[in-house]
Amino acid sequence: NPEFVNNNAGTNPNHYELLSVYPNPFNDRMSLTVELPDPGLISLEIIDLRGSVCACLARDDWMNIGKRRFEWDARGFPAGTYQARLALGEKIVVRNIVLLK
Repeated sequence: NPEFVNNNAGTNPNHYELLSVYPNPFNDRMSLTVELPDPGLISLEIIDLRGSVCACLARDDWMNIGKRRFEWDARGFPAGTYQARLALGEKIVVRNIVLLK
């Protein structure tokens, strides 16, 4: 389950994005913070460079307005570059992330 980060009542962000990927590069574990301007269904996946889904952190999960933090435990995955892909409706945001061993 995602961790609630911050939700200022009455304040809606005018955009949404994968706000941060921390740390990047990383060893074993990382945090991804998502900001939503409107409630809706989101999907958040980690994808390798071949396009295969390595981890699904949220699949069509309902999220309210605000920020949410997700964790990816990458133990067992090889070192390399991955992508974090956030989808909200037809909007997609992609961030490159680097796993070091």
